[in-house]
Amino acid sequence: MKSLKVAVVFFIIGAVCGTLGGGYMGYKIGSADNSIDRAPVATVVPVQEINRNKPKPAPQTQPAATAATEENAVAPVEAVTEAPAVTAQETVAAENQATEAVVETADETPAAATAEETDASASTETFTIHADEDSDNSVIEWVGYKSLINQRLSMKGGFMHFDGEITVVDNAPDESYVELTIDLEQIFSENVILTKVLKGEFFFDVAHYPTAHFISSNVEPMDDGKFMVTGNLTMHDTTVGVQFPAVIERRGDKAYAAGEFAIDRTHWNIGYEKFEDFLILNEVFVSFEILADPA
Repeated sequence: MKSLKVAVVFFIIGAVCGTLGGGYMGYKIGSADNSIDRAPVATVVPVQEINRNKPKPAPQTQPAATAATEENAVAPVEAVTEAPAVTAQETVAAENQATEAVVETADETPAAATAEETDASASTETFTIHADEDSDNSVIEWVGYKSLINQRLSMKGGFMHFDGEITVVDNAPDESYVELTIDLEQIFSENVILTKVLKGEFFFDVAHYPTAHFISSNVEPMDDGKFMVTGNLTMHDTTVGVQFPAVIERRGDKAYAAGEFAIDRTHWNIGYEKFEDFLILNEVFVSFEILADPA
């Protein structure tokens, strides 16, 4: 009878801890996912100013006063020599040559400008990101953790629906950018109770904030062939500047992007406000793999 009471007490304690931890009864004890141990931590940076069409600085022109001064300047006096006589036929021939030169210049200039514009437009290409329950070429996954009795427990999940675009500017990665909108209402996990809790008011609160949005401000090449992506991530009505490494490359006629990092959910005020939250680790492991089609 005593052992039965002890068993009941432990069952109640386990149920309470699971509930306080966000309904995490499905967390795996002893086989925890250790992905977060190898992942770089996403750096929090100031919120970025996004300006896609920043005008290039205008070429410097000579001040009007200087130009006027030079125009009105008196040319130095030189020795005057008598010019050789020019016949009427020579004058007409010179005028015809000058006219032909002007016509040729007028014909060639627009063509050259058009060629330059074509080359510039050809260097930029946009790719479309789309993922839903029927697609398997793009995925965003996460692993959450909590600590209980000196053990780290994990639960996996992901986001089923997201859309966006990748714009690649050849030979100018700093002008390339990524934009992504995630449908938080389609979040999923390995546990039905956990999924419901994550959609609720203490976490993503999808009833009021149904989407998350990321837009990059800078993509900078790194020494290892990857790119350091900097941008703004908005969730739960909070925008935070973040920076993380990623692979960005062309694969055939598509654009491929992939990366993984650890991120602190509390920067976006996601989680319980009361003591229950101490069971849950602040850091969440995030990984993504995206294959985008030509727009």
